Amino acid sequence: MDSTRPLAKVNDQVYEDIDPKMEWVNDAGFDTLLVRLPGFTKQQLRIQAATGDRKLKITGKSRQRNNKLIRFNKELTVPSDYNLDQIRAKFEGGVLYIKHPKKNISPAMPVQENNASSTAEPQKPANEKPEDGTSGQD
Repeated sequence: MDSTRPLAKVNDQVYEDIDPKMEWVNDAGFDTLLVRLPGFTKQQLRIQAATGDRKLKITGKSRQRNNKLIRFNKELTVPSDYNLDQIRAKFEGGVLYIKHPKKNISPAMPVQENNASSTAEPQKPANEKPEDGTSGQD
């Protein structure tokens, strides 16, 4: 956890607001946001994606020792080069992985293939004479 804020007291409950450490891992077809959340369980986290304003909201609360709760609230704007409706999340080992699939902004250039058969003889230049000495004309 990167930083904490002063304790807040709500309904006799003491809360500590935290700012979890986050980092991006880039890949070819998607990018993944890693949110480090030691002390949390999957059931204590909530992720919401709002398609209208392209916001991703991540919240969590975890009960700690001494009847204290830690909580966080992160709201991120999802850039338009990601498919917001295909974002997926998984929580494992105290890390929340949020996978952001990239849109295909421009199609890849098609690979040019040689249409010649591999058994065909190589073509000779047009100005080269046949090897048998004939002109090629009947």
